[in-house]
Amino acid sequence: MYKFYVIGSPIKQSKSPAFFNYIFNKLNLDAEYKSKLINNNQELAVFIDYCKQEQIKGINITMPQKQAILS
Repeated sequence: MYKFYVIGSPIKQSKSPAFFNYIFNKLNLDAEYKSKLINNNQELAVFIDYCKQEQIKGINITMPQKQAILS
């Protein structure tokens, strides 16, 4: 199964998991899309390591978190 995430803070309002899981289902793809609350760079580093170990296929990052990461 392919796994994807949207990460950041805030994350609760993200429609991405519902949207992408609907598409995966309609296309009969063995994939899932989840959200993960990431509050700081330390949590981000731990999650990136997790993604590497679990062979997560992709992540999207919410805009507030992108700004924090880039700075």
